[in-house]
Parts: sequence; C-alpha cells; structure tokens
Amino acid sequence: MKRMLIVLVVLVTVFSVACSAKLIEKRALTVDRVFWHEGTRYSVMVSDPSPSSHEIRTVTFNMWDGEQLHIYRDVPEGNSPWVYYEVTRQAGDEHYSRLDIHVSSAAQIDGASWNHGKFGSGQTAVIQ
Repeated sequence: MKRMLIVLVVLVTVFSVACSAKLIEKRALTVDRVFWHEGTRYSVMVSDPSPSSHEIRTVTFNMWDGEQLHIYRDVPEGNSPWVYYEVTRQAGDEHYSRLDIHVSSAAQIDGASWNHGKFGSGQTAVIQ
C-alpha cells in the first residue's frame, strides 16, 4: 500500500510538471493592418523593419481562450496599431496564450475570410 502511494505521488508530480504551461516568448509588434476572421481568430500584417527589406508577413492568432484576448482603443490617431502576444508551451505544444490588440478605433480592424471545410466558408464584414 505504501509503495502504491509513493508511485501515485511520483506520477502525479511528473504529470503536473509535464503539463504545466511555460511562457517561452513575449513580443510586441507594430502592425500595418489587423484582420478579424471570426470569434477569437485574428491576423495581422507586419512589415519587416529593416530598410533594405520590402517584405510583409502575416501572423495569425487562434485564441481558443477568449479571456486572454483584449482589444484596446489607446493608440493616438495617426499612429500605427500594434499587438502584444505571449506564446506558451504546454505538454510539448506551443500556442498563443495572450493577445492584446491596440488600435485607435474599431475601424482599423478589417473583416477577413474563414473556412470550415464542408461546413461552409465566408467573409466577416465589419459593421461601420
């Protein structure tokens, strides 16, 4: 009985350590455009800051935990929107655990497409 209890304690400890979320990246990005696909799924377009590059890349955030998604209207008019995000690793998987979108107005968020395969696809329209 005592051995079984020790084994159980060790297994619970190992499992809890393996499954605990570990923050692996924090980043703030100045973005050119913000897109809302649906629900808690957003994408942003980011320009490479180096003067010799003309590349624009897209970063998509699938935020399954809506409590960690925040949109703020705190950017002065005329300034670029920006995002702050955190990436965590849990049980070997990396995922976005927090997303803060900073804009000057809701009009800076554009609609974007979504696709659910055989269950349909469409375009999110922004109501102005």
